Amino acid sequence: MNEKRNALMFRWSVISAAIIGLFWLVWYFIAGQVPAVSEIQMTPKLTILLPFDLSRWLDILIGPIWSILLVRLFTDEKLKNPDVIPGLILGLTVGLFLGLAPGLGFGLVFGLAVGLAFGLVAGLSFGLAVGLAFGLGYGLTLGLIAGLVAGLSFGLAVGLIFWRLKKE
Repeated sequence: MNEKRNALMFRWSVISAAIIGLFWLVWYFIAGQVPAVSEIQMTPKLTILLPFDLSRWLDILIGPIWSILLVRLFTDEKLKNPDVIPGLILGLTVGLFLGLAPGLGFGLVFGLAVGLAFGLVAGLSFGLAVGLAFGLGYGLTLGLIAGLVAGLSFGLAVGLIFWRLKKE
């Protein structure tokens, strides 16, 4: 059992490190840099300032630690006791919903509010700028061309008429 558990711990450690490393590598190629943590907010009023910045690349080392802990937890002989499983399932489920519901609710409301407000402002600004630029630009240009064509046509027609009448 120990060899099987050790193999599981090694396998899941490598997989979690690879997934986390791939995530931060894609992030690096998209954003150009990986963020760093300089403070840890424990509560809204308590923030721990770190003496130096910790790069998120260190997550590659933390992921395997969690993998080892979870493999140890789920392959432990004490979990074979039928009294432990319902408590573990209930605790994980309640924790999931208590964290997921407010997190998703806040994220959805905040995301929609900011997105709609930004979209409204950006849309109105862009629409006004484009409307003014094209409206004035094309309006003045087409008005000038139409005025010149109409004026020259009228002037030519009147000039030809008077020239014709004068000749007779």
